[in-house]
Amino acid sequence: MMATTLDDGAPVTDNSIVGYRVPVECYKKGMPKDASGRVSLCTVCWTWRVLPDNYVPRYMNEALCDEDTSCLSGYATCTVVPREHKVMKNDSGVLTEVSISAANYCECKPIVS
Repeated sequence: MMATTLDDGAPVTDNSIVGYRVPVECYKKGMPKDASGRVSLCTVCWTWRVLPDNYVPRYMNEALCDEDTSCLSGYATCTVVPREHKVMKNDSGVLTEVSISAANYCECKPIVS
């Protein structure tokens, strides 16, 4: 899945997905998200995926990696881990269960050589 810049808050269209993404918030790598003091190794951006009118549900949460995919001083790469979701698609009154891949989380994966 391609990384997407989400800084301006505008909907993001990606022809490889069903629907479009609406940016919500990004958590920059190295910055604590809560009082625990723990930090993320990757910048993670939360988005809402808006599916077309004939899909139920219409909205999905996603967690994407930012364009800066370097982590662990370049010894690893931030990678989106997808998850399949079952949704219903209405084609002229006929409901069909379809599977849609969505960005589930962003993980720092070491390069093994």
